[in-house]
Amino acid sequence: MPGFIPENTLDDIRSRVDIVEVISEYIHLKKKGRNYVGPCPFHQEKDPSFTVSPEKQIFYCFGCAAGGNVFKFLMLHEGFTFQEAVESLARRVGVTIPIQKYGGRSTGPRKTDSVIKINLLAKEFFQQVLSRWEEAAPAREYLQKRGLSWETVNNFELGFAPGAWNSLVRYLNKHEVAVDNLLKLGLAVQGKKGAYDRFRSRIIFPIRDFSGDVIGFGGRILGAGEPKYLNTPETEYFNKSKVLYGLNESRRYIREAGYAIIMEGYMDVISAHQNGVNNAVASLGTSLTREQVRLLMRYTRDMVIAYDADVAGVAATMRGLDLMQEMGCRVRVISIPEGKDPDEFLQSHGIDAWEQLVTGAESLLEYKFRQLSAEGIGKGENKSTVLQQLLPNLANIQDDVERAESIKLLATRLHTSWDAVASDLNRFIEKERKKRPNPDKIAKNKHNIKHNNRQLDARTKAEKMLLRLILENPRLVSTVQKELENNFFSYPVFNRVYEKALPLMERKDYSPANIFDLLDENDQKVLSDLLMENIPDTEPVKILPSYIEAMQKFLRQERRESLMDKLVEAERAGDQKQVSEILEKLQTLL
Repeated sequence: MPGFIPENTLDDIRSRVDIVEVISEYIHLKKKGRNYVGPCPFHQEKDPSFTVSPEKQIFYCFGCAAGGNVFKFLMLHEGFTFQEAVESLARRVGVTIPIQKYGGRSTGPRKTDSVIKINLLAKEFFQQVLSRWEEAAPAREYLQKRGLSWETVNNFELGFAPGAWNSLVRYLNKHEVAVDNLLKLGLAVQGKKGAYDRFRSRIIFPIRDFSGDVIGFGGRILGAGEPKYLNTPETEYFNKSKVLYGLNESRRYIREAGYAIIMEGYMDVISAHQNGVNNAVASLGTSLTREQVRLLMRYTRDMVIAYDADVAGVAATMRGLDLMQEMGCRVRVISIPEGKDPDEFLQSHGIDAWEQLVTGAESLLEYKFRQLSAEGIGKGENKSTVLQQLLPNLANIQDDVERAESIKLLATRLHTSWDAVASDLNRFIEKERKKRPNPDKIAKNKHNIKHNNRQLDARTKAEKMLLRLILENPRLVSTVQKELENNFFSYPVFNRVYEKALPLMERKDYSPANIFDLLDENDQKVLSDLLMENIPDTEPVKILPSYIEAMQKFLRQERRESLMDKLVEAERAGDQKQVSEILEKLQTLL
């Protein structure tokens, strides 16, 4: 893996990155002693077992055994390849990665500099057309009628795609961009007579990822025609289910406000930001996905949905509510009056009225109950039907006070008793518990499987502590090698870690975190567990002899057992000479 990128570049990036700061953008960490702990982002758990060590610059989950350095965290959480994780952190800390030819097969698509450059060129072309071309005059008038200032248009880098079939293709050809690359990025479509522009006669909305790079475009048609909105198709580099429009602009404000507002479309978000609602993002017209919710959960767990009030908007809201609550979010819903969308409401009523809507946003249960009631559910004999539909939401409320209040709310709405709702809820929870095994238990079982179901016996424990001492104190290597035989680790993964670490220990900038990049995924998990192991708060030189002595004892025992096996074979064969030699060797091991 690291052969693709110079080792000194990797070291430079690692030295500038703080793993606690990076991981804190994804989950909430609390200081605990020398380390930080938080809920594991890789499996569901009741008690936080995810640990980050600022001293060692590594992370490890004691539940599911996920572990590694800062590169590995991004690979697991973002689905990055190793190179993509390195490139992302390099941009973050201002390190330039030397351009090299990559050997071997790629493990997946890489958002290379050329991809970023092509999308930037396309964005600049669309911007130039909107601001300068006569053909774009109707688009400028449309944006003005929608209430957008030219400052807002520039802030969101809006553009316009001309109506000609190949304006963008010809422009990018002049910049030596191959047509094949335009097809791969979804900027062009292959026709019978050649490639032509995907976006034509459309207002263009550049779409950026969380790191700020343009990865795709959305286009709204100007005038009649279908589809009204057209997005970059799914490519190796763009998947609209994994991106939120406006997140790059709003993430700082989401943290400040403590909650995110999720809207439906581009214009909703742009209008919101222009009116001072800077914590708004859009799901690109799709129902919320797990990937999108995870993106938001880096910054907050408090979500406010503000989808359009039409039938499609209500349906999308209902789907998103359950997903977000299931993933641990606190969810509220804004019901925009008069059937308006957020853009229309802000334009006609202003920021003060909008803030009143946010303040009065309904809880998940209130909103779902109201929608079910509007459908005729929850009346007369159908009361039990609505309760059954809302029991999963009640069960997902972890806070005892909030759950009690929610039970009270439903009991009032359904004109029944608190005890009746609580009783149904308890039965539901018990039924679900029997259906689903404990996730923490599953995670721990997986952890055991990764370690080949081998429970740590006395020797393995001694090897583990010895390796831990060596990895954190390279100066001890010479003493260990002098006192013990070669290949003294019986546990294969310990031996692999040791062999990979030896060359690195000779360097002045050695850190155990550097070893991760040389190991496969399973060995990385073992190394993370190893480095998180508590050791006595004593000088390593003082406790080393006891572990060396223990290892010598185990090695002698292993040698004796091997000789005894050979002795049995020699006696069966009647080889008295070999029997005598083996007995002599056994005497030296007594």
